Amino acid sequence: MTTRDYESEEIFKLDLEKYGVSHLEGKNILTLNEHDMDTLLEALGNDDISLTVSLPCTPDVMFELVSTSECRRCGKCCQPNPLNPASPGIEVFKEELTEIARFLQVPYGIIEQKTVPGKFVPHPFGWTGLSSTRWLPLPCPFYDHEQNSCGVHSVRPVVCRIHPIIFIGDNSSFSIKLNCDYGKDLIKTAYTWVKKNDPDCEILL
Repeated sequence: MTTRDYESEEIFKLDLEKYGVSHLEGKNILTLNEHDMDTLLEALGNDDISLTVSLPCTPDVMFELVSTSECRRCGKCCQPNPLNPASPGIEVFKEELTEIARFLQVPYGIIEQKTVPGKFVPHPFGWTGLSSTRWLPLPCPFYDHEQNSCGVHSVRPVVCRIHPIIFIGDNSSFSIKLNCDYGKDLIKTAYTWVKKNDPDCEILL
């Protein structure tokens, strides 16, 4: 089983034997029983490995998928990832930062000071065409540790709205992070959809 790191696009292979699931080698992940699936997803999550799903990367699909379960508010996505300490944080669009500044009723410059320059990329779903991005370092400055909640939840960036789904630059697929229970729920549902769309589909470990 391989996975693509969203930024570096390095390829990793899960050591099935390391997690005591070497018996799953060569099996179709879409037909695993509940116990084997849970064990596999726990191992993947512990190594911060995401799984790619062959479903359209569209607003309808993504927002329907994230609505099938509930975020546990564990805060992992708002904190630095100890397995990826070199990560610059969360890549958000300037339009989104502008909306956050408006919501908080502060000058945009104050919000921008909390970030570092990103790049020009196509905005997800083509909402605004080309847009420049900025990196929001972790821990997220808008995360309320005492309340364990997001201080800008109603205007949070799209990358937060669809987390733990991750864009991989392919309109025909996306990845799902598995380091939280929410992500594990979503990948199970997504694979159910994949199997429904193509009963003969195989994703071999």
